[in-house]
Amino acid sequence: MRPIVRSCWRTGPDAMMMLSAVLIFGLPVAIVLGFWALSQWERRNAQGPAEQTFVQRNGWPVSLFLIVGVGLWMLVLIILPQLYMVDYSFHPKLPPAARGGPRDFYTLENYRYFLYGSTSSRAEWNVTHLNAFWTTIVVSIFITILNFA
Repeated sequence: MRPIVRSCWRTGPDAMMMLSAVLIFGLPVAIVLGFWALSQWERRNAQGPAEQTFVQRNGWPVSLFLIVGVGLWMLVLIILPQLYMVDYSFHPKLPPAARGGPRDFYTLENYRYFLYGSTSSRAEWNVTHLNAFWTTIVVSIFITILNFA
């Protein structure tokens, strides 16, 4: 008799809804709590009366506006799109109508294709995609160094 093994990864539309709810509601709270923790750390480490904290310098309304504004900006324009792209990369290539259905599951097939190419290819590595990847990395490092110089 084989034991029943349950996966810890849920799949399907219910799992996507749960993940989306956690990201949409949980990340803003985590960001605000992170900024609050940083302000508490700054308050404790202030050396003397000449060193004012961020809130003392700007006041509560301006400080709250800046913290919430930067937090939402980071969440909406940086964190959520990156998380969506990472999640999307683990799904098979399906038409929009088939997403969330029985053929939609987590897979490493996209990464296998990126590294090794198509299944009909006789090459050991997917040289085209890997060259483009490493060229992008090298050029990005070069441009970053050029900007800091």
